[in-house]
Amino acid sequence: MLKKVKRFTINRAKWLPREAQDRLRIDSGLSVDGRRCCLGAYLHACGFADKNLRAAGMPSHIYAGKTFLQQVGLLTKIGGNSDEANHLANVNDSMRTPLKRKEELIKAGFAELGVEVTFKGEMFSKEEK
Repeated sequence: MLKKVKRFTINRAKWLPREAQDRLRIDSGLSVDGRRCCLGAYLHACGFADKNLRAAGMPSHIYAGKTFLQQVGLLTKIGGNSDEANHLANVNDSMRTPLKRKEELIKAGFAELGVEVTFKGEMFSKEEK
């Protein structure tokens, strides 16, 4: 069951910003190899299963839950990605924005949607460093 959450946490060890994609040599997406981008982390907190997120690069690529995605502000009325979703994806995947700044921008972007984000933990495990 999908539910709109007002707060969620991004565990840095499971986060998938561009830096993790490059270091771990994995593709971008909402959920890849046990890691999630900021949008994937939010959608997982809302109840989307990883199997539904794995094949999707953006919210508009998810086939189930279109009405829900519109209600939380990630899709437009005609089913395209919202400006907020595009902004969050661009920040998450930016090669030029430092990680600390990405976190600030992601928090601000989700705040525009009425959602509070917390980051916790370290980016890479000892084995990944």
